[in-house]
Amino acid sequence: MTTQTIAPYNGAVLMGGIAATVLAGAAVLWALMTEGHAAFNSSSDGISWGLPVAAYVFLAIGSTGLTMVAALALVFGLKGFYPVAKRCVWLAIAMLIGGFASLALELGHPFRLLWAIPLSGQFSSPLVWMGIFYLVALVAMALKFQRLHNGDWDSPGSKKVGQAAMVGEMLAIFTMGLAFGMMFMRPFWYNGLAPVNFLIAAAVAGVGLAILVSYLAYGFRQEAMPEALRSLLSGAMPGLFATTLGVLLIVTAARAITGLWTNADGAEVFHWTTGSPWFHLALWGGVVLPLILMLSPSLRGQANMQLAAAALAVLGVAIDRYQYVIGGQVVPLFKGEWVPEFIPYVPSFTEWLVALLGLSLAAAIYAWGEKALNLSDSPSP
Repeated sequence: MTTQTIAPYNGAVLMGGIAATVLAGAAVLWALMTEGHAAFNSSSDGISWGLPVAAYVFLAIGSTGLTMVAALALVFGLKGFYPVAKRCVWLAIAMLIGGFASLALELGHPFRLLWAIPLSGQFSSPLVWMGIFYLVALVAMALKFQRLHNGDWDSPGSKKVGQAAMVGEMLAIFTMGLAFGMMFMRPFWYNGLAPVNFLIAAAVAGVGLAILVSYLAYGFRQEAMPEALRSLLSGAMPGLFATTLGVLLIVTAARAITGLWTNADGAEVFHWTTGSPWFHLALWGGVVLPLILMLSPSLRGQANMQLAAAALAVLGVAIDRYQYVIGGQVVPLFKGEWVPEFIPYVPSFTEWLVALLGLSLAAAIYAWGEKALNLSDSPSP
């Protein structure tokens, strides 16, 4: 079994994650107890889903993407991906928990879900099924990680648990896409291929995160890595990364061009989105530049180029998901002379703290696993 890891920065990530979680959590709880939902710059007659929902979406699709990377080895038998599998499963668990925390604080009364979902009968809503599928995926991933931690990588039972986790994540992200794509009154979201958009973004985020945490675990030094991991990062991983980025570029360009071309009422939001500097940062800095780096034979194997590409791509996905969530709501549903062309929205300080709490909680859980659970473990050749 492989146990070699040095993780020199893990302590800082762990302590920083815990400190940020505690401080942000205390401030958010105080704001919610004293101000309630008025602490958020979102409302039922304007932007209903703000930054905390966008943070949940990013963390959830990151979890799905990491599960996809781990499934290459644990479900599909591509053993070259074993060196990152256990770490990806644990980080997927951590990010999903962080996403749940961000969403729960945005809901206001999250514990009502315990009886509202089973008793309400609203099973025609994709939001209900999204929650159910992500809960199933979380349980299955926890069981799979337990198997891996006990050295059971390839038994039939272990593979079935891994398949359940992957299927749960796929169904969850499919229904998440439907939750947006089925809204006819929101032209920016309404699209039968919305689940595909989410799936591709998840794949890019998953590969990028897998690269980032692999380097983080070994002090950002390829020479400190086991041979199997170095081989993966110099061979299959850059190729997989380039493929996912290429598909994301095609999907992003097709969606933007279609939205700019159409004259449907409400589609003017595509001009608002593509005119934003954040759109171009996510496109050119988060997709095109990483794709160029991963396609270059002389650059794709270099540690600093891989790290730059991964960091830019993950940041690009985060920006894109924020623009996606907010952009679908900036066009008023019922226009009149008293309604502005686009609804203005700037996240409140409390909303930023909720997003920070979700991210820092995920980072703290991951760093604790790096310290205590030997995430570098993989089967012996």
